[in-house]
Amino acid sequence: MSANAVLTSVQQRALEALATYRFLTIDLMRRVGVGSDPKNLRTALAPMLRHHWIGRTATVPTTPGLGRLPHLYWLRPSGAALVGELRDEDPPPSTVRTVTAVEELPHRIAIIETHIALRAWAGSAGVSLDWFRGDYEPGSGKLQKATTLPYPAGRYTPDAIAQVTPADGKPRLLVIEVYRGGRRHTLDHFRRKLSQLREVCEAEAVERHLGVPRAARFVVLFSDEAMRGGALSHWPDRNASPWARFFVKHVGELAEFNGGWWQPNGAQRALFHE
Repeated sequence: MSANAVLTSVQQRALEALATYRFLTIDLMRRVGVGSDPKNLRTALAPMLRHHWIGRTATVPTTPGLGRLPHLYWLRPSGAALVGELRDEDPPPSTVRTVTAVEELPHRIAIIETHIALRAWAGSAGVSLDWFRGDYEPGSGKLQKATTLPYPAGRYTPDAIAQVTPADGKPRLLVIEVYRGGRRHTLDHFRRKLSQLREVCEAEAVERHLGVPRAARFVVLFSDEAMRGGALSHWPDRNASPWARFFVKHVGELAEFNGGWWQPNGAQRALFHE
């Protein structure tokens, strides 16, 4: 049976969007153009869930400090097969790491929001977004994630890695880290991670692992302005040369993806000069 014969246009767009972003909420589906009305979207998704084309997180209760969290949807193998039919090519990946803890949801959504903002900017700026890999995607090893890579002191797993190619045809890597502060909304985890981030940057571990010669840029995102300000105001050795490759914002500032990034030394600049 042809996919075109069984799917509505909204359902086709939902499958395509899930193949691109791996996980989406109803709100994020609206943002990427799957549909505009939440009720109509839920109606379109209901039979897709019954046919096991897509998966969805179980009902999430109201959580102290987080409120009531949205459902995440993802592509299942039969849905990936439909996408392959729509594209007339091999099915896209469908085996992804689902969310097992409530605390994961806001973090996962923030990574997807970063992907959406990056893809939107690339499309408007004439930049090719070659690929985007989140740490929720499986890697080559049984317990390894798609973003896990070696560095001199061991292994490093960023939240996401992406590659973009501007008009000059020279690929650049983006290493993406998102910090939400956990239940206590603190910078403790970020501060513990800083020494590792510096080592990875100085060793050019990401570039060496992926075979991209140009220096990677490290994109560090916080949940809000207060966390971003706190991180920047207490950044250790802020003028050290490795930190020149670090760019900081909070998630609410992603609409202007290329411009307005803060650096540890207090400067503000674009991620890529146009």
